Amino acid sequence: MLSPSLAIEPGLPEHATRLQLFESVINQTENGVVITEPDGAIVYVNPAFTRITGYSRDHVIGKNMRILQSGRQSKRFYQAMWESLLTRDSWSGTIWNRRKNGECYQEWLTVNAVRNEAQETVVYVGMFSDISSIKSREHQLEQLAYIDPLTELPNQLLFHDRLAQTLAFARRNDQAVSLLVVDVDCIKEVNERYGFLFGDRILQNISRRMQKELCECDCIGRLAEDEFSILLYDTEGGARTVDVCERIRAAIAKPHDEYQPAVTITASIGLARYPEDAHTAEALITNARVGMYAAKGDGGNRIRHYADTRAQLQS
Repeated sequence: MLSPSLAIEPGLPEHATRLQLFESVINQTENGVVITEPDGAIVYVNPAFTRITGYSRDHVIGKNMRILQSGRQSKRFYQAMWESLLTRDSWSGTIWNRRKNGECYQEWLTVNAVRNEAQETVVYVGMFSDISSIKSREHQLEQLAYIDPLTELPNQLLFHDRLAQTLAFARRNDQAVSLLVVDVDCIKEVNERYGFLFGDRILQNISRRMQKELCECDCIGRLAEDEFSILLYDTEGGARTVDVCERIRAAIAKPHDEYQPAVTITASIGLARYPEDAHTAEALITNARVGMYAAKGDGGNRIRHYADTRAQLQS
């Protein structure tokens, strides 16, 4: 039984009944529908088209489909679309379009050519759905997978990936790379005394302070609750790495008086360099941690190079 919105008027010829049924279905669908002349002039849009694009029927009838273009697609993109329509009578894919209010959005679009008995193209019928909310959700999931939610820094997974890529680049170009492992001293005591919310604010503040001491080409990530890692290019024989280590140590040790009560936090920093200390990402992190544990064992608030620690262990 048809719903009231799809009721067919009695007494109509069979072809008229079918047309009324088809129009009712198109008007009810959540997908946007647009019909154009072969030159792209719009001759029909359904209510979903208006809802998705913001353009009323009167505004677009007679206008060319170019009115929706976002400017994000290249000429080559549209050439490939038209080649598919001319050779296969259809095209489908993801496309960026622009709503009436100027907002760009992604849609999944399917276009089909309708031909007459003489095999001439009479109209093109496009059906599309707004997938911007799906893409937004995918981006959120990607953020959760690769970004630390507390500090908004790359998490362990993303940092390891960037480290591997950086080492590959350094290997091809015969460059030196330094890796720092920064472990915050006594953050557990801060959590126990002032609560985890306060401790999280301190970790956020520490991450901001460290980022201020770095260049755009450097990379910083959060590997664990109180452990950060920093990747540096160093073309000055290690001089820049030493300078950055000292500035980061001093920045963290500066009293955190942005919050009350004001607290003083220190950090233990371990350092390992490619290629002299390690040749792989895993070995570089492991050796930098050896230096960090040595700094922590010496009382914290110190910087220790893996090479020096190794020499002490071997002596």
